[in-house]
Amino acid sequence: MAPAAFQAAVLAWLGVVTLLLAAFATQAPKWAQSVKDIQAAFGFIHKHDKQLDGEFTPRVQQIVKDQVAGGLAAAPASSAPRPLPAPLWTQQNDPNPDGSQDPYWYEDCGEESVSIVAKSCRGVEVPEGSIRVQMHGVGGRGLSSGDDLVNVLTRWDFAAKRHDLPAATALTYISQAVKQRRPIIALGRWIDPAYLHWVVIVLDGPESITYVDPWFGQLRKVDLAEWETRYAGTLVDPGEVARYSA
Repeated sequence: MAPAAFQAAVLAWLGVVTLLLAAFATQAPKWAQSVKDIQAAFGFIHKHDKQLDGEFTPRVQQIVKDQVAGGLAAAPASSAPRPLPAPLWTQQNDPNPDGSQDPYWYEDCGEESVSIVAKSCRGVEVPEGSIRVQMHGVGGRGLSSGDDLVNVLTRWDFAAKRHDLPAATALTYISQAVKQRRPIIALGRWIDPAYLHWVVIVLDGPESITYVDPWFGQLRKVDLAEWETRYAGTLVDPGEVARYSA
């Protein structure tokens, strides 16, 4: 490279470096303040592990506003409804009071549904086997009726009631109950058309009903188009709202 060209290249490079240093000098205080803000916020989180209080929340909100104003995109809040809190328990693994496994566990959907409701509404874990003894005595089998479920729940001071409702009326009742955060136990042919089965309904939607199925220990859905043929005519309303997660 010729000396003149080399000199021009060096001068151009020095000019770029000078501009970068000037930009850094201008922006450094703002960057430092942002770092301090974030450190302060997370320091507060560290001290108050699980709860955001009145002092912290406005500060974080202001930091977020400042960052969004500076060009960062805000994450959209999810508006999708969520199921009521309820444990995903299964009747296939819930022992008797003495620790043995009930040989008739496959009949215990009603007992397991009551157990799920007790945890959801009261935060209390009552094994399916203990509920079966309360319903049917020592050595008794499942195959529980709506009245059996209500009797145990009212013994625990739930304001439980059985409702024998047609399919359309039942849907309206479920919708109102879920809006008030009350889980509903429902009898139907949810697994097989030949067998009746109790489940705990935790969400109603425009196209389906979501329930905890104690046979599988899973959240499952039934389409509203199938509701009339799957629902078996009986609901049990525990009369309390869901407060606790699993």
